[in-house]
Amino acid sequence: MEPFRSVRGGGARVSLAAAEASLLRSLVSQVMSLVEPDDLEGSGPGSGPGPDPGDDAELAALEAMVHGPGADKPPEDPVLARLLPDGYRDDPDAAGEFRRYTEPALRSAKHQAAQEMLDTLPEEGGRIQLTQDQALSWLKALNDVDLTVRRGAIH
Repeated sequence: MEPFRSVRGGGARVSLAAAEASLLRSLVSQVMSLVEPDDLEGSGPGSGPGPDPGDDAELAALEAMVHGPGADKPPEDPVLARLLPDGYRDDPDAAGEFRRYTEPALRSAKHQAAQEMLDTLPEEGGRIQLTQDQALSWLKALNDVDLTVRRGAIH
């Protein structure tokens, strides 16, 4: 593997052997399966017309459908807890409230960065030229791989 090099105008380039590309594809795919959002297409629960915003009971029911039970609890899986950390370590109530509203977007963003890396990583390896946005997606995806490998979740 040639080291990553920055390119004029932003972005980066790297050359990877086929085995390196294959390994990266496998690791990133495994991270994707860990953080996969519940509703990637917007066609699941809560994607249709919602209740009258003035009706608290219906709004609470909709929120429970969208977020599911325990959506304000940290993941029990230590790897997911590392990928989706608490926003407030000293205040469990604030951490739960923060998690309930941010975790779906965080999962989606991690999934999207990983997908962009896979989309720009040729299976056969070779010389890869990345735009600045693609390089940022690679950094995010590789950081998530690093967080999971340190916990021994991916082999």
